[in-house]
Amino acid sequence: MARARISGFEDVDKFLDELGNDKKLGIKAVKAAAPHLISGASKAVRSSANRGYASGGLARSFAATKPKTNQHGSYLIVRPVGKDPEGHDYYARGAYLEFGTTLNGKPKNAAQPWRDKAINLGREKCEKAMEEAVLSEVDKL
Repeated sequence: MARARISGFEDVDKFLDELGNDKKLGIKAVKAAAPHLISGASKAVRSSANRGYASGGLARSFAATKPKTNQHGSYLIVRPVGKDPEGHDYYARGAYLEFGTTLNGKPKNAAQPWRDKAINLGREKCEKAMEEAVLSEVDKL
């Protein structure tokens, strides 16, 4: 039986190890996507809440959490934060807009879903921003 020895793949192996073990890469990717997620959420809320009385406070309240890493990868959460001038949580107002409200068991405000719109509005820009962030880091390795 013939035997062969192949050499020269140490650099490739090292590169792939660095790429696979780099948590910073995932964090940089999700950080790059955050502005696009915030923009998509704001636009989605504006289109869903545009019924003549919305002030735009909920749309302006979106912020991203600090990126984290778990067993599934890196992530951050974009959500409404803070309170409106009347003291109501923007997070709750977002839920009211998404799911609607009732009063004494009867519908008061119809649901105006915005979360799926937000995801769809920001998806392409997020993917592109994440790809660019990853590629720029890969170039540095």
